[in-house]
Formats: sequence, C-alpha cells, structure tokens
Amino acid sequence: MKNYIFPVLLFFAASCFAFTEKSYSQLKKAYDWIGIELDVDWKSEEDYNKELKKYQKEAEEGSAEAMYRLGRLIESSRTSVTSDYKNALKWYEKAVEKKHPGAMNHLANMYMTSQGVPFSVEKAIKLYTESAKAGDTDAMTNLGSLRFYGIGFPRDIKEAVKLYEKAAEGGNAAAMNLLATIYTDRWGDNSEIRDRKKVVPLCEKAAAVGSVTAMVSAGDLYYTGGPYSIKWIKPDQKKALELYKKAMNRGSRDAVSRITQLTMQEEGGIDDPKLKKIGERVMKLAAASMWGLDNMPGDDEDFEEIGELDLDEHDDERPFNIYNNE
Repeated sequence: MKNYIFPVLLFFAASCFAFTEKSYSQLKKAYDWIGIELDVDWKSEEDYNKELKKYQKEAEEGSAEAMYRLGRLIESSRTSVTSDYKNALKWYEKAVEKKHPGAMNHLANMYMTSQGVPFSVEKAIKLYTESAKAGDTDAMTNLGSLRFYGIGFPRDIKEAVKLYEKAAEGGNAAAMNLLATIYTDRWGDNSEIRDRKKVVPLCEKAAAVGSVTAMVSAGDLYYTGGPYSIKWIKPDQKKALELYKKAMNRGSRDAVSRITQLTMQEEGGIDDPKLKKIGERVMKLAAASMWGLDNMPGDDEDFEEIGELDLDEHDDERPFNIYNNE
C-alpha cells in the first residue's frame, strides 16, 4: 500500500481544499502588505453556512446534486470546524445511489486517500470508471493517472494519454497540465508520445479556464522560448509577464517568485516601480520567515502581524512546472 501514496498525491484531481476564515484573512493581509491584489474566489463563513443550510434542505428533499454539493462543503470544511469525512461520505454515497457522476469521483478519491473509508483501489476504479462513462472529466483524469502510474492496471502511458485527451476536450485543466507534462518528455522516456508543439497551446488553454499552474508554465515558455537549447516558440517577455501577474494575483507563490527574481535582474529584468516594490517586500517577508520577525526592521506596523505563510496554499491542482515536472 505504501507504493500508492506518492502517485496518489500527484494525480488526485478535484480535491477539496479550502481556507478557514482565519487563514484567508492572514493571507489577504500579507498580500495587501506586499502590494498584490489577491483575486481568489472566497466565501465568508456566513455565506458558507447559508450554502450548507440550502443544500442540506435540498438534499433531504432528494436532490442528488444537493447531496453531492453538501458532501463537498462538509469535506472541505470552510470554517474552523475539522473536516467531517464520515458525514461527507454519507452524502456522497446517497448521491452515488442516484448515479451522480461527481459524487462517484469524490467517493473514489476518498477510497484512494483513506478519508473516512478503508483504502481500496478496486472500489475507486469501479467508481471512477462509472463516473467517467457518465462524462465526468475529473474521473477520466484520475483513471488516466492510474494508467500512467500503473496503479490497479498494468502501466500504459498511451491509454493514459487517451483518457487525458478526452478529459482535456471536456475542458479539464488538470488533464491539460498532465498532457503538457507528458508531451514535454523532459526525461526522454516517452519519445513515441512526445509532441512539444502541443505544449504551449495546452498551457494557454488551461490558463484560459483558470489554471494558475498553467499560467506560470505558459509564462515560463514565453519568457525563455522553451526549457531546452532548441527553442519551441519565439520568446515574448511581455506576454510572459502578463501571465505571471495574473497567476500572482490568484495567489501563486511560483508566480510571485518569478516576478521577484525578474525585479532583481540587472539585465533583462523588470523595470516597473510597482513590481519592484512587490519584489522588495517579498524578499523582506522571505527573510522574516528565515530569520524571524523580531530581527526585521519595523518600518511597517502591520508587518509583524503577518507571520509565516504558504502563499499558494489555496491551489489544489497537481503541481506542474515545465522545468521541474518530476
């Protein structure tokens, strides 16, 4: 069973992570201090509780969609209450009885991660398969990853690609990112499938539907023209910066890092006073994390209240980086 843990964490699509009110408030304060306009879809605890009551009522009246939504809300626990997997499981199972594709996928995820149920690849595969047949692109993506890593099936990269492509055609950003990783073929072990001409369009398409990691990956490609000596596209640093800024405003730590590095470069860097100030403050916050807040100069009253943060903790997508796609 231990052999499953690492790949499961990589392919787990449509996971349910959410901020608590406190963590979002802390993140917002840090971003405001840095000078970044945080653009994250956030509901207050009050709004969350209203949704909870709404879906609870509709679920009890027999709505499969409400059962699924209620399960997701309970699993994600957007308040300070600990996630209640057993209760979420109950509503997913009720929705699965009504053949709800999304509920099948999330229940399968719970079996793959032992959340509220014993670990079972067999049960997960059955649920993913039924969900994928019903058109759920997250389930297609998860089945593709099982094929890719050889979990519950013999390893079959070509079959994984077929599933990813089908999910990508349905607009699934995670599948687009995974395809881009495979088509990049960084390690040279998928030469039959390698197709680097498809990488940039896939990253751009994923970025267009809101994938923060794809925004950064597309930005990397436009900034350098490609990660190898043979350039894939004509470098376009203006376009790269636009993508980095968009991802930064969505809370991507990678994008913040890229912009900070560019503001520090003497040649080919960013000559934008606002972005330079952001870079300076990011470096100060990084130094505070390393050396402790007490050792930092107190030129900003709110700085000491920020604390150490994982600036992209809201991003629940599979990590994808064109340069480091292990």
